[in-house]
Amino acid sequence: MSDTRDNATNELFYITDSEPADESAKRLPTSYTKLGLAVSETISQSRNMIPANDKDSGDGETSIPGRSSGNASVNGNRPKDGNAGQIIADAAYDDKSLLWWLLSDNTIGDRAMHGKAYCENNEWGSDDQTVRTFSLTLNIQGLPTKFVIAT
Repeated sequence: MSDTRDNATNELFYITDSEPADESAKRLPTSYTKLGLAVSETISQSRNMIPANDKDSGDGETSIPGRSSGNASVNGNRPKDGNAGQIIADAAYDDKSLLWWLLSDNTIGDRAMHGKAYCENNEWGSDDQTVRTFSLTLNIQGLPTKFVIAT
């Protein structure tokens, strides 16, 4: 993975090796403090994220419609304007059960950061409610930072 700066605007972009460059440039906020708050809130919210259902039942769990594409919600609700650290998970299932996590903060821009999460035990969409552990790697100020999250 790498990062680069737009020479015209000096905005920082995050580029991953697994996506085409034109698809993977994600805007990062210039304020490290706001970015840090988004990370903290996201990790806190992740306790309620159990992707087990195909439908968004609004029961406090995150569900991923279709199992092939679609958006997940946090606590049964779609992100609203000004909610820092709300998660929009664009489901991209493959042999590694990959999810791209886009953290949306409308007070600082379209996409606060870009990261990826792998299911490290059990499988996405399983019927049980057992604990799942995920490895979430985020690019923060150009430095990959790994968080291990248990849901």
